[in-house]
Amino acid sequence: MKKTTTSSIVKISIIGIFFTFSHLTFSQSNSRFGIRGGVHAGTQFGRAIITNPKGTLIGFEATLFANIELSDDVALCPEIVFSQKGFKVDTSEITSNYFEVPLLLKINMGDGGIYTIIGPYISYLPTDKP
Repeated sequence: MKKTTTSSIVKISIIGIFFTFSHLTFSQSNSRFGIRGGVHAGTQFGRAIITNPKGTLIGFEATLFANIELSDDVALCPEIVFSQKGFKVDTSEITSNYFEVPLLLKINMGDGGIYTIIGPYISYLPTDKP
């Protein structure tokens, strides 16, 4: 019962965040949206449970993102990320599919193109299969 409640809260939070951002984006003139995708390699080290890691596991990542300028030097950058993370042990592969929702604030540090990004994120693990 608790897992269902937690997943419902996460789903409602994600929907609420995007309704908020959709309202913000239509009121801002300098908003950009995009899709980003790629692959990454993951492995596991340093855990006593995993005594014999066998190498990396290739995972897929896809992101929907927005860049909403709040001023000349500050932008709100929300994202929805699907990420496959995992590793190989002996003859098994451990794969976890995550949904991550970072709420980032991008702050320009001058005219040289230097900036910093800060902010929290929510991560949700709907499946975990060995």
